[in-house]
Amino acid sequence: AGIETVIIHPLNFMELGFIGTEEYHFEKNMEFFSALTPLARELGVKIGIENLWHNSPLTNNIYGVTCADPKEHVRYVTSLNAPDVFVACLDVGHSALVDRKPEDVIRALGGDILGALHIHDVDYKTDLHTAPFQGKLNWDEICRALGEINYRGVLTFEADSFLSKLPDELVPDGIRFMAKTGKYLADKVDSYRK
Repeated sequence: AGIETVIIHPLNFMELGFIGTEEYHFEKNMEFFSALTPLARELGVKIGIENLWHNSPLTNNIYGVTCADPKEHVRYVTSLNAPDVFVACLDVGHSALVDRKPEDVIRALGGDILGALHIHDVDYKTDLHTAPFQGKLNWDEICRALGEINYRGVLTFEADSFLSKLPDELVPDGIRFMAKTGKYLADKVDSYRK
């Protein structure tokens, strides 16, 4: 299909009801991702490991789980010892949901680790998956951070909720709007490059 990077969620045992230790989660994820390395190399595809969050079944509060902490995210990617295969995928909405400004996470990951983005907007309470500028993220600062780290990946929209709310007749216009928004963001990132 010509895909350069495929995004895979790390195994999140919290959702399965198994707490375990952080180290147990790490080891199981290293086994899982390591097993994918030969096939990814054969196909010439990178694997982006995404940052996750979870809803508490008791309180419905959102909290960070696997790779929500940028240091842990870097550890996951670098511990696999395959920079030709593994990169970090930052879901900017997920980082905001766990009280981390996406621009700060971008800088913490850096240009050598960050290889993919899931772009959408949130209100810092719900995973809205809406188009940029429809929520509360600071897109100027996000673009500035991406320019500062010389981000070389693509801006992948994960804004399906934005389109799904439109009447069928307006979906083509919604897609054009998102394409124009993507170009606007990419140009803004370029304007901040060192």
